[in-house]
Order: sequence, then C-alpha cells, then structure tokens
Amino acid sequence: MTGLWAERSVTGSSSLGTVLIADDDGFSAEALADMLEDEGYSVIGVAIDGSQAVDAVRRLSPDVVVMDLRMPVMDGLEATRLISEGCQPVQVVMLSAYDETALRQEALHCGAFRYLVKGCQPELLVETIRDAAARRAQLGRSARSATREPALA
Repeated sequence: MTGLWAERSVTGSSSLGTVLIADDDGFSAEALADMLEDEGYSVIGVAIDGSQAVDAVRRLSPDVVVMDLRMPVMDGLEATRLISEGCQPVQVVMLSAYDETALRQEALHCGAFRYLVKGCQPELLVETIRDAAARRAQLGRSARSATREPALA
C-alpha cells in the first residue's frame, strides 16, 4: 500500500453493510477486506492511519469501521474518539494486537463498540461486525425518527 488511503469499488448491490478498514499493515487490511467481502459485506475503503479513517468516515459514512490501535499520524483511540463525537452513528470495532485490559477500557471509553484482539476466531470478528452494523442501523432509525417533524392533521 502507498501512503494514501484506498477507496474500494463496491460490487453487487446486496450487502450486509458497509465497512471501512483502518490498519497501517496493508497485508492485514487486504486479508480482512477479502474475508469480509466473502461474508457479504461491502468494504468501501482502507485507511492506513487514524486521520485518514476520520476523513473517510466523514466522506463515506460506513456502517462499521474496523480500527487498528497503533497507527502512524493518529492512533486508533484518538480516531475512534473523533468518530464517536461526530454526528454519525458509525460503529467502531477496535481490532488490536494488544490484549491489555487498560487499552480495552480506553477504547470502549473512546466510543468503540467492541475491542477484539487480532488473531481471534474469524467467526467472532464477523459476528461482532454484524452486531455493530445492526446497532448502526438501529441508531440511524432513531436519529431519523427524532428529526422528523410531527405530521399535520
């Protein structure tokens, strides 16, 4: 991968949801993208640092972001905090090589939907992304309902 984030073309119209991957390891990001696409998700972009992830979320509004913890420019914790503070109900799944309680708690405090450790069972990751996409849909419906004006009789 180069120093630029990559927007991926979406093939097919049926999708379980849209996913943005933020990971500075291009090999890991592509392997994850391939797995998620095989499961029925549309991977709409790959960011190599937290700053690119925040920008991509603003432009693409994915359902779920799979976020690495340690990345250059801006780490996954700060990116998650910025995404969570935004107006969009995007859900962030933190996927990290670090299995530390303090990091897990900090990620959840920053607004992560869930914190998983790299190398976890693929089924657990797919289930977590499914749950996060469902939460995103639920929050999106709630936000739309709250902004609708009452119907006039």
